[in-house]
Amino acid sequence: MSISFRLLSTLAVLGSAFWACAPDLDALSSKYNPNAAGKGGSSGSGTGGSLPGTGGGKPETGGTSAVGGTGGGGTGGTEAGAAGQAGQGDTSGGTGGTGGSSTSGTGGSATSSCSNGSADSNETDVDCGGSSKCPRCDVRQHCGSNSDCLDTLFCKNGRCAQPSCSDNVQNGDETGVDCGGSCAIDGFTCEDGLGCTVSRDCTGEFCANQVCTDHCTSDKRESDETDVDCGGKRCSPCGDNKKCTVAGDCASKICTNKLCVPATCSDDVINQTESDTDCGGACTPLKYCAVDQTCNSAADCASYICTSGKCAADITIPAGDVVDDFEDGNNALPIPSLNGRAGGWYFFGDMTSTAAWSITPIDGQRGPSSKMGQHTSGSGFTTWGCGIGCDLNNGTKKQPYSATFDNGGTPTAYAGVTFWARASGALSLGVIFPDGDTDAAGGICNKTDATTCGEVDKCVCDHHYLTGVSLGTEWKRYTVLFKDLGLEPGTVPTPGPFDPTRLVSIQFRVNPSTTFDFWVDDVAFVRPQ
Repeated sequence: MSISFRLLSTLAVLGSAFWACAPDLDALSSKYNPNAAGKGGSSGSGTGGSLPGTGGGKPETGGTSAVGGTGGGGTGGTEAGAAGQAGQGDTSGGTGGTGGSSTSGTGGSATSSCSNGSADSNETDVDCGGSSKCPRCDVRQHCGSNSDCLDTLFCKNGRCAQPSCSDNVQNGDETGVDCGGSCAIDGFTCEDGLGCTVSRDCTGEFCANQVCTDHCTSDKRESDETDVDCGGKRCSPCGDNKKCTVAGDCASKICTNKLCVPATCSDDVINQTESDTDCGGACTPLKYCAVDQTCNSAADCASYICTSGKCAADITIPAGDVVDDFEDGNNALPIPSLNGRAGGWYFFGDMTSTAAWSITPIDGQRGPSSKMGQHTSGSGFTTWGCGIGCDLNNGTKKQPYSATFDNGGTPTAYAGVTFWARASGALSLGVIFPDGDTDAAGGICNKTDATTCGEVDKCVCDHHYLTGVSLGTEWKRYTVLFKDLGLEPGTVPTPGPFDPTRLVSIQFRVNPSTTFDFWVDDVAFVRPQ
């Protein structure tokens, strides 16, 4: 009984539920048409979704299947909504409905990255450069390469910069680094071997195969050459009988009838190796330059003195003051005697070696009149050295000489000695002046008595008055004044002050253990100033 009651109760509940959910058939019957198509359901529109809405469901029995719903576009979606699915036809005579059309979703309008005020990962600076599609960067903005910068700029040290002709980079319209192109207009032309577009890009004003080239070595007449590889502004001047347009095209600086003509020492033009018009250089020794004419060396000048590029006057030596100019080619002092002097030149040494010495022609001569000189060379003297000298009063017997001149009727002592000299290399040369106290010819240092010598046979000669000069490889005038002489120690008895009126000899001495090769010329006395 209990079981029967529970079953009846359950059936009662189910029956109540069924009738509570039943449709109002009277209300529906007025709108129901068994042959009409059921309306398809709307597709859902999902936010940001990419899937389509689903079409209408199954139609009523006997009706035509519904048209599928339109696929909804997702808001902000990246793809169009798919077409709605076709309605599902009933097996009881209904036909499948047409699928709904696809509706494209509207893409979201994100803010542009080239105007967001930030340097994004694909930009080299704020809203510019890099691999982005943004504009190129302007001056002083960051860059990684030239492509990051505006077309007129380049990337230097990580910043876009204006090209210049001194930035050590080939940029702009330059054909080489900082040269050519617009830089050439400002004087920054390219040297040979650098790039070019036109000849004005090149310092040599010649562009061949887009490279600045020296047209003066092409074995062709090119550019402004007046003959093959010569003439014009760039090439060397042309030789004799070559074509020319102006004098500057010729080595001779003489262009006559469009041909270069040979230079001479009388063409009134500074050419060849002349230092001034028709003198010096190739014109010597025929034509030396006079005082105040331009010189390149002393050899250009008649005076053999070139000072600051100008020939300068030599000192004037009266004929009676000349000791020897060696032009007679022998060892004897000039004959007839000059101012009472008589003697000759000799070689002396410490006997530890030998040397060569002679009066010989000067190589190339020295000035217009000095063709001969005293030449001495040797080595190996180890004790006190060697040298050359001349006695001034040794006609029949060696004696002191009074080195004086007639000064308006008054005998006046000379102030010193002057001479020209040079050596094959740097050489220290002693200038020695034996006098009546230091040379045996004076009759004092060769005495033997105790009164003169302090002890018997203790007098000593040959420690003389002297000074030194330093010779170079070029001829030079040297002047030695008697007031500047020193005295070698050792003479007994001790000599008094140097006395020009008792001068015995003039000597030139080389120190021991010295290799030497020197010339001496034009030895003369000098008068007091």
